[in-house]
Amino acid sequence: MRIKTKIPQSILNLDKRIKAGIKLGLQKSSVALAGVPNTTDGGLIKKEMNQPKSGRAYKVIVKNKRRYLNHIASNSSGFESSAVLSGRLARSVRGKTLGSTRLEISANTPYAGIQEKGGMNSQNSLIAPRNNLIRPITKSRGNIMNNIRQGISSITK
Repeated sequence: MRIKTKIPQSILNLDKRIKAGIKLGLQKSSVALAGVPNTTDGGLIKKEMNQPKSGRAYKVIVKNKRRYLNHIASNSSGFESSAVLSGRLARSVRGKTLGSTRLEISANTPYAGIQEKGGMNSQNSLIAPRNNLIRPITKSRGNIMNNIRQGISSITK
């Protein structure tokens, strides 16, 4: 005895639908982490950069204004992100979904790598790593997984 059954098209396309759900979750996570491009607000990474810092206080001259600005830097513990002086680093933070399974968070200023990983700056001073990207991403792993689950759930209904 043979029983023939037809598999619904929705099950046959499950692989594509799951990938679409993962991509949807990653896109939501991208906005949650990096915020909106070309702004200094929005997103966990930019919010952490805008938090008050506990490092050294010093005066910085404001270009073409002939005045000084009091600035408090971030401490070198690696538990504080870089202090915002001009906002250029924060504005450069981007989130991008690559394919259906990868999320790329990046910052594209010339000094972003030194701020993230540490190293020598242009004045040959040793800079401690600030972990601007990796620390918030690590903290958000649970939220990223929840976003992916919700994305898959919404697509496969």
